[in-house]
Amino acid sequence: MHNIYLKSQKIIDLKTSYKWRNDKSIWTKTVGEGKFKSKKISHKDEIEWFNRIKKKKDRKNLSIFLQNNKLIGNIYFTNILNRRAEFQIVIGDKKYWNKGLGYKSTKLSLTFANVNFNINEFYLFVKKDNIFAIKIYKKIGFRIIKSNLKEIIKMSYKSL
Repeated sequence: MHNIYLKSQKIIDLKTSYKWRNDKSIWTKTVGEGKFKSKKISHKDEIEWFNRIKKKKDRKNLSIFLQNNKLIGNIYFTNILNRRAEFQIVIGDKKYWNKGLGYKSTKLSLTFANVNFNINEFYLFVKKDNIFAIKIYKKIGFRIIKSNLKEIIKMSYKSL
């Protein structure tokens, strides 16, 4: 069983996470394929992106670490407005896929965002064929609110 913790994403974390952006097997499962779909992302690109987005008031980036301080993924809360935010998660280290860490990280981060950022409502977009992620989100309490989008499901969760 792996224990995890979250902390604000730091520039040093980018040494690991930029490599995930170039792994198609990770990003084909996500809605946020971004520019790296057609361009290899360098460490410099990742730093420029980070410096641009870290100033945004409507965004919080977290890094997911194992108890041994190994970075395994990221969580993003974006479009924060009126205690509501879009939720995004990536477990970038594939050695830790299918070990319950997506579930653990999601559950922990929603509580973290509620306590630390005063966010109590979350929504996300997930590909219809990402069955494993949809099962995790449903287990946590997310509900499908729109599935008529092309290949994408919108889900929502409200904490107490």
